[in-house]
Amino acid sequence: MTAVSLPTHTRRAAAGFAVLGVAMALTACGSSRTPASSSSSAGVVTTIAGGDTCLGRAGKNEASPDFYRQQYADGLANPLEERLKTYGAAASSGDSRRIGDAAAALDTDVRADARLLNVPRLYGCYDQAVLTRLQNATETFATTLDALSCAAAGMCSRKQTEVPRLLVQAGPQERTYVEALDAYADQFGGEQLPVPRASALPRAWRV
Repeated sequence: MTAVSLPTHTRRAAAGFAVLGVAMALTACGSSRTPASSSSSAGVVTTIAGGDTCLGRAGKNEASPDFYRQQYADGLANPLEERLKTYGAAASSGDSRRIGDAAAALDTDVRADARLLNVPRLYGCYDQAVLTRLQNATETFATTLDALSCAAAGMCSRKQTEVPRLLVQAGPQERTYVEALDAYADQFGGEQLPVPRASALPRAWRV
């Protein structure tokens, strides 16, 4: 039986539905006031329609810091660290298809994480300014990842020749995003992710 290779954006859509399904399941259980739906601002989903968010709830956490640290490590930090490593390896490979797939998957993850960090019972609520900084960094980085996945696939009116420029653009954005995420986690002693170092682009590109 021959495996069928789906286009990058078909795989990205499927991944998005999978992550959304997990997020909806998380928000649906444990609180009858939290329906499985969400609203979005500037492309980053940060609220749950009709449900609890962290707005105005800084420091009003019901569980212990240990609980939130464990939740954060298992549910967000560890999976995200692996996805960032996959993206980093792809970015250094010079393989446009591999880069596009990794960028699409990471784009889906960071947007979903921004939404889940605003669910009080998952990780707790802290300084709203720190959360806003993280949401802004998420949107900037995710927008470039989306453009990168488009360019790698030659879709969305973008060309593969744009991939090197977009990778350069994404570098400092990724570092800003991870720094903002670490600042958020530091509020409850959450796991710190390593800040990516600047890396040189490959000399040759396989397109």
